[in-house]
Amino acid sequence: MNLEEARSFAIHINQATGNWPVLYSGYYIKQLLGSSQDPVLARCPFWLAQYGPTAVVPANWDPSEFLALLGLAAERTVALRLLAASY
Repeated sequence: MNLEEARSFAIHINQATGNWPVLYSGYYIKQLLGSSQDPVLARCPFWLAQYGPTAVVPANWDPSEFLALLGLAAERTVALRLLAASY
């Protein structure tokens, strides 16, 4: 998916649901954006697919948003596990 397709997808999801989709990417998005920022994609929470000792978050996103997203995912995982255990 190129940047224009990603923008179109994000806008479509936002118009249909009122929410911005989570963008999951790694090296490829870094390569496409370089040091520039994209105003549409910047609205999407970003899940960085980079496995190693030091994560490098693209300039388009604030690293604290990534950490907040990880916390949210952890909370949902715990909630789902609790729900499943109650049945």
